[in-house]
Amino acid sequence: MKIQNLNSTAVTTKRDLYGKLSAVNNFKLFDNVPDDDKVLVIDTMKSGKDIITVAQVVYPTDYGITFTMFQDYFKTVMRNPGRATAKAIAAQQTAALDMLKLIKNDAMSFYLAKDVDAA
Repeated sequence: MKIQNLNSTAVTTKRDLYGKLSAVNNFKLFDNVPDDDKVLVIDTMKSGKDIITVAQVVYPTDYGITFTMFQDYFKTVMRNPGRATAKAIAAQQTAALDMLKLIKNDAMSFYLAKDVDAA
């Protein structure tokens, strides 16, 4: 599966299958490693009474994407109370993208530490 809009910082909100608003941006995790296909996904959505932004690393496959719980990077990077309007979700996603370098470094450190532990 080819992930669309890779490395785009344009923020657009969309409704999912259940009508829930979210904003998603995808970035290649290791830019200068050609055989590494890890993708950092930054997703802002409503969760309970809050708007949350999560960052996770997924792997594209022929049939979609895959993520292994407790072995792949996953972190809540922002949580704010409020109504989940398109404007509020877009504003929080934009704020999260302003922290992209920090989030990306954290995710890369996660995988580099795993490689050191495995050696």
